[in-house]
Amino acid sequence: MSNLALFYLALTVLLTSVSQLLQKKAAMDISKPGENKPLLSNFSFIISGVLLGISIITWLQVLNSIDVSIAYPMLSLNYIVVLILARFIYKEKIPSQRWVGVFCIFAGVTVLASGQIS
Repeated sequence: MSNLALFYLALTVLLTSVSQLLQKKAAMDISKPGENKPLLSNFSFIISGVLLGISIITWLQVLNSIDVSIAYPMLSLNYIVVLILARFIYKEKIPSQRWVGVFCIFAGVTVLASGQIS
């Protein structure tokens, strides 16, 4: 796995994770009492869509150089990134069971990637 492929994989994970957090913000914005603005006028929703669009391009770059059977499971890193960012941005409480899950995901991705990174 080349450094460029790793870069595109990391960028894909970052873009999709930030997009998920923006979708959460958009959902919170539209659920405010007295707010009847259409979803397509919500800035967070629009930026989320743009980031997802860019992530499709970076994902294609990943698939161009990494087997999909390796690359796709690595997207589970999204769970870790979203959990950590949600903890700091939205002040979500993360119970110990979720941290155990984070460890399991990280361990799984590490095992999956072992021997693939050169």
